[in-house]
This record gives sequence, C-alpha cells and structure tokens, in this order.
Amino acid sequence: MRPTRSPTPWCCRAFPNQWAALALWFSCALGAWGMSALADEGRLIVSELVTNVVDHTTTTQTTIAVERKSPHSVRIHVPDSSRVPPCLTDVDSRAECGRGLSLVEGLSCC
Repeated sequence: MRPTRSPTPWCCRAFPNQWAALALWFSCALGAWGMSALADEGRLIVSELVTNVVDHTTTTQTTIAVERKSPHSVRIHVPDSSRVPPCLTDVDSRAECGRGLSLVEGLSCC
C-alpha cells in the first residue's frame, strides 16, 4: 500500500523481527507527505512503542498507524492487547530499561 498526500491514516502490520521494513515504511509515509524532517524522531518513537508492545504484553503483532494531523505533525498509533495503559515511571539511573515512554514524551509534542 502506498501513502497518499491526504491526511488519511496509513497502516501496516508490525512484527517484532521486522524493524528495518517498518522503519522504511514509516519513512516512506512521511516522505510522501513531504514530512521527511520528522523521520528520525518518528522512527525512534515507533521503535519504542513497538518495543513496549513486545516487552509488556502478550501481543505478537500489532497494527501501526500514522496520520498526518497538520503540515508539521503526525499521530502515531500502536495498539496492543493489554487492558492496562502504559505509564511513565521513575527509573534508577543504573537501570537498563524503563526509559522508553519518557523518550517518547520528550520527542513528542501535543
């Protein structure tokens, strides 16, 4: 499926072992909308959200949607099967994980 220049959401299925294809898909979607400047941060956000789905739920695949909200912003949606919403936590500086949502929040603007 090819992205359109309209704000219509563009969706794909994501599998944990297919990150390179997902990153290319996401970059193509942004490029088709003339938003390539958002690609680096966007790929990192998608990577963190998909990683959360894989690490914290029993979901083995998910659907990722990207929607152009304005000429300079997109909405990234990565659903999972959990009934528990993700939440930011305080993480010890020596911890090896737990910073993903903080990173997403820092790179995102609402």
